Amino acid sequence: ATTATGGLGAHLGERYGTEARFVAELITEDPSLAEPVVEGSEYLRAEVVYAARCELARNVDDVLSRRTRMRVFARDLSVEAAPEVGRLLQRELGLSDDEVARQVEDYVRGVDREKSVLMEGLS
Repeated sequence: ATTATGGLGAHLGERYGTEARFVAELITEDPSLAEPVVEGSEYLRAEVVYAARCELARNVDDVLSRRTRMRVFARDLSVEAAPEVGRLLQRELGLSDDEVARQVEDYVRGVDREKSVLMEGLS
């Protein structure tokens, strides 16, 4: 377990610096937040909760584009992560099911648009 904590500590330390302990505390309170936001991602559920509580992130796009920058570094994975990010934000912010569905849909549509623009640029 120590190595996992070491790895987690290093990951959070690198990303959050002195704020890392706040993210770690979230995981202590709720160990399920140590899980990746989506299989194969290094971003953790705790980072979404932290973004909502401490960085005032209010929607799926904000979390994936600006807080974790997953949209930049792992675009396809970020689309897979969007529903889980929505679920976590819903729990944190008390969003309605409709609002969450809309945010996820908007995000996925935005990424699709981006990809098609990139593909046009390559052809």
